Amino acid sequence: MGYVPLNADRRKISLGRKRIKYTHLAEKLDNDILGSDDLVLLHQIQIDLPRTVVYREFLEHAEIRLAVQRVLFTRALRNPTSSYVQGMNELVVPFLIAFLAEFQAVPPLELDVSEITTSQFHVAEADSYWCFCKFLGVMQNHYTFGQPGIQESCFKVKELLKRADSELYEHLTNEVLYLSTSASLLVLLFRCGSGRRCFALCVSLVELPFSPGVSCEMYSKINGKSYLSSDPLSSENFREGHLSRGRGRSPSLH
Repeated sequence: MGYVPLNADRRKISLGRKRIKYTHLAEKLDNDILGSDDLVLLHQIQIDLPRTVVYREFLEHAEIRLAVQRVLFTRALRNPTSSYVQGMNELVVPFLIAFLAEFQAVPPLELDVSEITTSQFHVAEADSYWCFCKFLGVMQNHYTFGQPGIQESCFKVKELLKRADSELYEHLTNEVLYLSTSASLLVLLFRCGSGRRCFALCVSLVELPFSPGVSCEMYSKINGKSYLSSDPLSSENFREGHLSRGRGRSPSLH
């Protein structure tokens, strides 16, 4: 992710500097007098945390819950344009659990939180903050007004599907009027398509910013060129499944 320098000799100094900087940021927020908008934001984060799906069981520990809360709140106040939206909590938790698990040299799900020291919590929290910021930095425009990043991603999904699975693309274009709006295409695929096709499309989308050609090839390899003739959800069955579930209408996005 580019969080630490490639030069191994500089990593310790760089990590130490970033961890100290985060500690100062978090302490400053703790000491500042929060405005009404800040308190509303903090309350929203607090009510979203129990809804977290990823590693939900770890959020039963107060130390982890507070660490995630501080990361989200600190990042939101320092980036008012994108601020905080529900779902960001799902991104922070995996970072924190992964960094904490490193101290015990165990897989994340085998982490024993009771054995983690206070200093280890602080280190993992700081590293999670900077990795979270780095991760969101590549999709900042997904959370700004008008969500141009999401619109661009949906356009890329359409182009990828058109190149890699033209028969399905034509079917959806003919049957679904809202194909070009927001995340509707992904919603439709996840509700009416096969798991393999959805997985192939999402994995390929990750590769899109780097190489559209590779992305298209990945889709074909995961999904299989003979999908429409060999999969139980053939073009006709896919259409029937869509009509039977949605009664010919677009599935709701809400």
